[in-house]
Amino acid sequence: PDLLEIMSTEISVNEVGGVPLFGLKESPLHGLNLIVKRLFDIIFSFIILILISPILVIIAIIIKLDSKGPIIYKQERVGADGRRFIIYKFRSMRIDAEKDGPVWAKSNDTRCTKIGALLRRHNLDELPQFFNVLRGEMSLVGPRPERPFYVEKFKNGVPRYMARHRVKSGIT
Repeated sequence: PDLLEIMSTEISVNEVGGVPLFGLKESPLHGLNLIVKRLFDIIFSFIILILISPILVIIAIIIKLDSKGPIIYKQERVGADGRRFIIYKFRSMRIDAEKDGPVWAKSNDTRCTKIGALLRRHNLDELPQFFNVLRGEMSLVGPRPERPFYVEKFKNGVPRYMARHRVKSGIT
């Protein structure tokens, strides 16, 4: 393998007597490390949700006053091991935003509501994902969970794209 392949895979290189030895790297998230990470996710998310609960209520009221439709937006995403789950976000777009199919979000998206643009700019629409962390579907730290439509689109065209699904998706 060349240097890029070694760096981007779970292969370690050691040299013994001038002979390179290639070994498989062990994931650091096994056994006790996995339990500690999960406990941290639960405790931190629970504390954060308690602390920000007044903010969550205020955002919910503002969304309801700003536009018709649900406060929480639910969307299917692909997480660890390709498992699908429902992600929760504050609704930041019009109800009919994807009537013609999935569209990649962009800055200054015309599909956003007035308050939705503000929520997105400050990532406040992501706050309900702490509930996904509590449920064990996501972690605080990990790759962004993607929609099944885009996973199918990227898995054959982006090198090693599916490797990101070997760990739990994250808020950050």
